[in-house]
Amino acid sequence: AILLGLTCLLWITYHRWRESSKKQKELESIITSISPDVLMVVDRDRNIITCNTSVKKLFGYEVSEVINQKTDLLYYDRRSGPSYKHEIYDALERVGFHVGEVTGKKKNGDIIPLEVITAKLTGREGAVLLLRDISDKKHAVDSVKNAYSQIMQIFNTSAEGIRVIDADFNVLIINDTFKMLTSVGTSEMAGKKCYEVFHSHLCHTPNCPMTKILEGEKRVEYDTCFEGKEGVRIPCIVTATPFG
Repeated sequence: AILLGLTCLLWITYHRWRESSKKQKELESIITSISPDVLMVVDRDRNIITCNTSVKKLFGYEVSEVINQKTDLLYYDRRSGPSYKHEIYDALERVGFHVGEVTGKKKNGDIIPLEVITAKLTGREGAVLLLRDISDKKHAVDSVKNAYSQIMQIFNTSAEGIRVIDADFNVLIINDTFKMLTSVGTSEMAGKKCYEVFHSHLCHTPNCPMTKILEGEKRVEYDTCFEGKEGVRIPCIVTATPFG
């Protein structure tokens, strides 16, 4: 009877363990399918204690290949000196987490940009890490930078002098042709009103092109003379249009 009771107890325990293990795998499968982010727990020496199966999708490693390995297997950080580590630990103590960007290393040698969110592990030494591929984000940022560079190249190589003015008549930017035609540099324009540096007889009148644009006109064109440095008068054809 005792042997039968022990056998039943072992069977019940085994059955519960199987159910628990099954539920854990199902939960991990759901988490992995929802998010490709790698979630892992590391000890104080950055050894990987456990991680989800997303490590296979993101890095090409099986879970068994990364357990007990250093996080260096998956990523490295050029800022990983003492001062940067102190920044991480300080953030963990103050707010409980730290967000940074590092360089990921796939199993096949490919390099990917990663965002790493480090959270303090409650009740024990170590941390929880979330690793996220930000390749698309980096690509988008690079695309914006390239587009801006091309726009500025077109802006500065235009044969016409151009200056951009905001609704308060502040000069925001001038192109290289404008500088050449007027002998007015960027530093002289910085923080100035358009009429303070390079003005005409239309300034402060109802016929001011900026005033007309602000009143809703889509295009203003006229002939005038602007007064440049040392009172030199420069005849111009001025075209004003709304921007933005």
